[in-house]
Amino acid sequence: MRQITELRYIGALFLMLLCWQSVASSPKDRIDLSGEWDVIIHGEGKDGKIMLPGTLDMAGYGVEVDTLALSKDEQFRRLTRRHSYIGPATYSRSVVITEEMAGKPLELSLERVIWNSKASIGGKAFDNEEVSLIAPHRHILREGLPAGEYRLEIVVDNSRRYDISAGNLDHCYTNDTQTIWNGILGEISLRMIPPTDLSRVEIYPSYSLDSLRIDAYVRNSTSSLRKEKVSFSIGRIRKTVKERLHPGENKISIVLPAEGLARWNEFNPVMHEVNVAVGQESKDYRFGIRSVDNKNGLRVNGIPVFLRGTLECCVFPLTGTPPTDRKGWINTFSKAREWGLNHLRFHSWCPPEAAFQVADSLGFYLQVELPVWSLNIGDDAEAESFLRDEFERIVENYGNHPSLCLLSVGNELQHDFNWLNETVALMKKRDPRRLYTTTSFTFENGHGGHPEPEDQFYVTQWTDNGWVRGQGVFETERPAFNKNYDSSLKGVDVPLISHEIGQYAVYPHMTEIEKYTGVLNPLNFKNIRHDLQKKGLLGESEAMTMASCNLAAILYKEEIERALKTKGMSGFQLLGLQDFPGQGTALVGLADAFWDNKGAVSEGWFREFCSPVVPLLDFDSAIYGADDEFEGKIMIVNYTDKPIHNGDMSWSLTIEDSGQILASGKVSYPEIPAGASVNTRGFRTSLTDVGRSAAVIARLSMPDGSSNS
Repeated sequence: MRQITELRYIGALFLMLLCWQSVASSPKDRIDLSGEWDVIIHGEGKDGKIMLPGTLDMAGYGVEVDTLALSKDEQFRRLTRRHSYIGPATYSRSVVITEEMAGKPLELSLERVIWNSKASIGGKAFDNEEVSLIAPHRHILREGLPAGEYRLEIVVDNSRRYDISAGNLDHCYTNDTQTIWNGILGEISLRMIPPTDLSRVEIYPSYSLDSLRIDAYVRNSTSSLRKEKVSFSIGRIRKTVKERLHPGENKISIVLPAEGLARWNEFNPVMHEVNVAVGQESKDYRFGIRSVDNKNGLRVNGIPVFLRGTLECCVFPLTGTPPTDRKGWINTFSKAREWGLNHLRFHSWCPPEAAFQVADSLGFYLQVELPVWSLNIGDDAEAESFLRDEFERIVENYGNHPSLCLLSVGNELQHDFNWLNETVALMKKRDPRRLYTTTSFTFENGHGGHPEPEDQFYVTQWTDNGWVRGQGVFETERPAFNKNYDSSLKGVDVPLISHEIGQYAVYPHMTEIEKYTGVLNPLNFKNIRHDLQKKGLLGESEAMTMASCNLAAILYKEEIERALKTKGMSGFQLLGLQDFPGQGTALVGLADAFWDNKGAVSEGWFREFCSPVVPLLDFDSAIYGADDEFEGKIMIVNYTDKPIHNGDMSWSLTIEDSGQILASGKVSYPEIPAGASVNTRGFRTSLTDVGRSAAVIARLSMPDGSSNS
């Protein structure tokens, strides 16, 4: 299994190196602005040099945090920034406008900025101020400049602009996971805008996946009507139209056949390219052909899928910022895949372009959320307008990515559900390529126990009929392994995904401290280590970490298996496989904040019950006497895209410490359709041969290598 994962990973890397969105651009009409800049920090009255892309934290600017002045509560609450600054900062450098760029409109692109940015060049302000937490900031100068050298100035202000969360806890703007950084990340460039160019292209597969509607938004930067040919091609499929382009943005729609083009899913993450050419500009846009619907569960390309997910809360402890390059995201997604996952939920934020590119290539299903975690939705018209604008920016910048399957308005939202339902209705009409929900769970009275009228999927901890996660039942029931959540799903008519299951505390791993060589100081870990040293218990910390990690692993196994045994359930979202270092230092992962395995259990063991195909065993107790009989009932789930042919399941009961086999046998199972589960014949056996107190392992094995203990 590990070998297959690594081969697939290497192949995906090769595909990503070969296949990508390319922009026809030369050094003569585009300037890469990465490198050394001057910076003035307004609130500090300081100036200096900085490398961009980057942040003030990375450069060591801002207030140096006095760790001795912090209260113990502040030290334990989260990882601590070594430097901190909130407010405006001006970044400036010299730029040469070439003869080719002279007199032409200019576009300044800043891939990721927190809150808002303004820009000027040679004292002339760009036309627009940009405000976004999740999309590139693009500034336009329509008048152009004569050839020559100019001073480019960008003012970035990371001050809180709108009320989008209580206590700055949403993960787009927080010190609990990423930092409230000031700087510019990713691509920084200045380019000449040709007379006609493509501002964006949106690609919509038909529901039957046999055709594509392509909407090209062509910008005419002149003041007069222009006649242009617009060409579209996918391989040998080509179409050219002649258009009259009015000044400003023009939408041109065509339909191309898609028959014979491979469809995208987690098992076949194939991508295609459409080339669009107008005037002097030619661009390739990557896309996948897939459908997602909610008929009889969550389905991709008409086949039921089960989401095996965890939260992605923007935890990058060396930089305090999300990666904007593929390398950083390859680490995240490949580690998640090693644990058997096919799904990430981006809790109250939307990642940069590189994350979608990697998810597309590795076949991950993503849930993205608007940047909001609020208890007073509907009370602030400006904030709500900003959020709807952020949705539009998600569609425009990331909408073609097939990995973007689900979108939620936000996390645990409360108050005005009329506004939330209206917003989802607008989303569904604007972009039908994915499914939408009003909120990822809620504590609002009268809501949360059932889907909202506009919900196309439903993320919750409980329904009106009961819990759908173990945290609600494990402390009130004796251990048993024949339970599911079938009764809780009665009356739920859209796909249900269980919300933030797990949250089992794991003792801090002291060896993690030395990894924090970046912008964040692990004072929380250091205080715990100091306390252990004073008590003479530091030597016991590794054992405490492993013991608590093993208990968490057992509970996660039971959580996941109950979900898989529930017919009609469409997946789970863990909190989490990776530690969450904020909100009181919520160390709940089997992997640390760096996605490194803590060493208690292996990824291979976890994949036994967290995979597309899982054999499951129902039995009614964790403890048996020597005179008891053991009865196991077998279920097999098949969440691949192909049927499993009939065969024989091997089973065995083995004494753990000695390896003695108490009993073994085989049971046959019928063909299992793609996206289905079947109950098959179980087995019964005596336990009289155990003869002493012992741990007994029950194991199921299938001919394809799938097994579970």
